[in-house]
Amino acid sequence: MVPVRRRLQPNERDAPQTVGAAIADSPVGQLAYSELFNNFGNGTSLVTTDQILTQVSLYWFTNTQATAGRYHFEEAKAGHEPTVNPSRTGVAVFADDFKTIRTFAERDNSHIVHWSEFPDGGHFAAMERPDVLAEDLRTFFRA
Repeated sequence: MVPVRRRLQPNERDAPQTVGAAIADSPVGQLAYSELFNNFGNGTSLVTTDQILTQVSLYWFTNTQATAGRYHFEEAKAGHEPTVNPSRTGVAVFADDFKTIRTFAERDNSHIVHWSEFPDGGHFAAMERPDVLAEDLRTFFRA
């Protein structure tokens, strides 16, 4: 069986308003859609239940989940060729996030000056390990 999130990604990219209408219709739908916070990284997410409920509430009360998801649609339809970022760049890699990030980071950024790897945390590091991420950002900007 294909995970729910993987089945939804083509909808986010091709028809975000379809998903948006369904999510805007029900707080339970919003919560179900947001299961990503708990299951990203094969269930290794450190995001707490309170953080999930806060995030879901923000999207629900402001009715902005479809707007947030529309980015994928706009990006897919833009037709722009990728360009290499020449700016000074820092990368923080958390153990339970994408394992192939180095390949993409080096392909898309020609001036990586700071690279950090952390033993835990994942895609939502700002919620999972805010203190570690904040210190890494300080280190990058001090250099």
